[in-house]
Amino acid sequence: MVKALDRIEAILEGMAVERKADRQEMASLRTTVADLAQAVELDRQEREAERRSLAAQLQGDRQEREAERRSLAAQLQGERQEREAQWRSLAAQLQGERQEREAERRSLAAQREADRQDIAELRNTTTALVETVEIFQRNFEATQRNFEATQRNLEASSRKFDQIMTYVTGLQVENRRIFEQVFGPDFDK
Repeated sequence: MVKALDRIEAILEGMAVERKADRQEMASLRTTVADLAQAVELDRQEREAERRSLAAQLQGDRQEREAERRSLAAQLQGERQEREAQWRSLAAQLQGERQEREAERRSLAAQREADRQDIAELRNTTTALVETVEIFQRNFEATQRNFEATQRNLEASSRKFDQIMTYVTGLQVENRRIFEQVFGPDFDK
């Protein structure tokens, strides 16, 4: 019985030792778990810090890309406005050149019309001058013929005048002779 009690006591002491060892092991496990929990918490905090840092970095990258996008958009807007201004300037220049060419075309058309009218008027004038020259030629020829006829008439009239003057002179001589016979030689004194 004593042996049995000793045995039980030994068993109980063994169990007590085992429980103590279990308690120590449990305490060690708790410490390990606490350490693990602390390590996990530290790791979580570290990852959270890394996440925040990464988020801040991404936010900075996003803001930088947004700034670059805005800068590029502003640059593209400026280039678009510049091209629009260049296009408007070119359109205005082309419009001015078109209006200038249109004005030149109208001026040339008016000049051609004026030249055509001048040519037509010159032709009419030339025709009229030719006709006038022909008329003058015919009139000159008729005048020449009239002059020649008049010259012949004048020559004939001159001969007739000479004949008449000869006849009158003869009459005067005859009349004087008659008066001298009737009234004497001194009748006119």
